[in-house]
Amino acid sequence: MKRNFWTAALVVCSLFGQTEEGAVMLDGKEVFRVETSSGTYGPKERAVMISERLKRAAESSEQGVHIVELPDSSELRLGNIRLHGVRAADAAAAGIDRQQLAQRWAKNIDEAIKAYREARDFGRLVRGVALALLTTVLIAIVQIGLWRLRKWAVSRTLRASQARRTRNQNEEDLFSALRVGEALATVQNLFFWAITLLLAEVYVPILLAFFPGTSGWANKLFDLIKAPLLRVSSGLVDFLPNALNLLVIAGITLYSLRMTRVFFQEIGEEKVRLKGFHADWAEPTYRLVRLAVLMLALVMAYPYVPGSNSEAFKGLSIFVGVLLSLGSSSAMANGVAGTIITYMRGYKVGDFIQIGDDMGEVVEQTLLVTRIRTIKNVIITIPNGNVLSAHVVNYSTGGSGRPLILHTGITIGYDAPWQVIHQLMVDAALATEGVLREPRPFVLQTSLNDFHVSYEINAYTLDARKMPEIYSALHQNIQDKFNEAGVEIMSPHYTALRDGNTVTIPENHRPSDYEPAAFRVSNGSHGR
Repeated sequence: MKRNFWTAALVVCSLFGQTEEGAVMLDGKEVFRVETSSGTYGPKERAVMISERLKRAAESSEQGVHIVELPDSSELRLGNIRLHGVRAADAAAAGIDRQQLAQRWAKNIDEAIKAYREARDFGRLVRGVALALLTTVLIAIVQIGLWRLRKWAVSRTLRASQARRTRNQNEEDLFSALRVGEALATVQNLFFWAITLLLAEVYVPILLAFFPGTSGWANKLFDLIKAPLLRVSSGLVDFLPNALNLLVIAGITLYSLRMTRVFFQEIGEEKVRLKGFHADWAEPTYRLVRLAVLMLALVMAYPYVPGSNSEAFKGLSIFVGVLLSLGSSSAMANGVAGTIITYMRGYKVGDFIQIGDDMGEVVEQTLLVTRIRTIKNVIITIPNGNVLSAHVVNYSTGGSGRPLILHTGITIGYDAPWQVIHQLMVDAALATEGVLREPRPFVLQTSLNDFHVSYEINAYTLDARKMPEIYSALHQNIQDKFNEAGVEIMSPHYTALRDGNTVTIPENHRPSDYEPAAFRVSNGSHGR
């Protein structure tokens, strides 16, 4: 039964971490350490049993620790209470004589028992209660002050955000001010919660240290707080040389990016000219150079990053590299295509282009995609890989001073004089808004077909974005001019028995005395 009791005590002590391997403890403090076994008891079990004896002895009224020499051990006693027997194996493990070890342990036990009894003195308990109350009041005052300061700081931040929203009328600015204010308030709340948690971690061990029964727990809590702080501070000290290297790399990188930005900005504004380097290449080239500088800085900084040599960091790097390799093949293809398109100078932002079946104005050109806005105000995103493999038509003049030629065709029968047709088509073009008077529109006869002639009007414009509107107005004007002149448009094909049929000209353009021709039959030589 006694053995079961000590075994249970050993399990409880092991679970709650009250004793270390072989450490004899009293009131949470180590008295001495046993390093040998005795029979079936190991060092830890022996330490638990000796600690229990010391506690019972300290709570008794016995005085003075003395040594009783026996043939095989030096027995430590407090009055009539046996505390521990120092054996030759203990002395051999300590590397000194048995009597010397017994005297050392006796001295330690005597000091530990005196400290245990003094800690439980009534006056000390009263002082402990008073100090605990004083500490609690001070912590409460500090905590109340902190929370009032938190409330004031958060409300001030939100009021400043609201004031900015009141001053600014732009919806994006209002939204941005609101989000920034909320973010700052959240950071402030987290900061004050962290201080509160730190105060609690400091307050609890201090409170426990005022009372003898909990002073051991106080020491362990202090150790729990001290250990991570020491590790962090030691890590920070060891990291200082690497931090200086990282700061130097960051400074050089930032300065290089600023200088590069200024240089390419001067090129883009054509204040600096490089032979064979176009101004519209400045921005995309700067992006590529910036990416190269950042990648180089990352490679240089990698060895100085904390934990970069650890196996976990290396494994994570390999994992990220595999993910990028598997998932970025199409992105890399689009990036390469975007670079090629940039230096091909096929189009730029603001140009009116056609890519495949999609026509519109270029609103954004990135390394991966090109976005165009169609005449229906629809944004179409086209991967640059598709753009590179497609047929791109650029309708914009590109600042060359050469206007765009718009053209459309009609077919007219051979009975209409071509000079009249040319004049009517030119008049229709000149009446169209967006068409230039100079250079003057011109007409081409593109083919002589079996039943009609194909005419093509060519008109100049400087606004490619209004092509659909100009074409629509041009077609309307062609109809109006031909109807006013009494010329029928036989397009694309028209077959009719003319005698007795009304012409295809709209009624409002016919003469007021117009009547359809009579139906005639001819029998050859005899006439009608």
